[in-house]
Amino acid sequence: MFTMDGAQKPARMGMRRFLNSRFQCDDEYCRIRVLDSVVIAGRTAYAAIEWVMKDNNRRQVVGAVLRLEHASMPGGRTTIAQEMIESMLPSDTDCPERILRQLSATDDPRALEWRQRCRDR
Repeated sequence: MFTMDGAQKPARMGMRRFLNSRFQCDDEYCRIRVLDSVVIAGRTAYAAIEWVMKDNNRRQVVGAVLRLEHASMPGGRTTIAQEMIESMLPSDTDCPERILRQLSATDDPRALEWRQRCRDR
C-alpha cells in the first residue's frame, strides 16, 4: 500500500481519482479510503487516509505525502507519484492545516515531528 516506489498516474485520470484508487481497500480485514486531499503547486499531494480495522473497529487517520514528477512519455505526458506516510518523515512540509486536523493522535516521534514542521511552516 504505502511504498517508496513510484506509482504512475494514467494520463487521463484526474489526481483526486488517482489518489482514491491508490489508497482504497475494502476487504474482510480493513477499509482504507481518502478522507481529504490537496495538491500544492502541482508538485506535492497531501492526503488524510482513514484506516479502519474490521476485527475491532479501530480507526486511524494518517497523513500521506505524494511527490509528483511529470514526464513526457511515448503517448503523452504522465505523472509519477512517490508515496510516503508521515512516519517516514517526508521533507515536504506544505501540508495544510485542514489535512493535519483530520489526523489521529499518535505517539510516533517522526509523525509528530513532521506534523510540527508543517504547522511551523
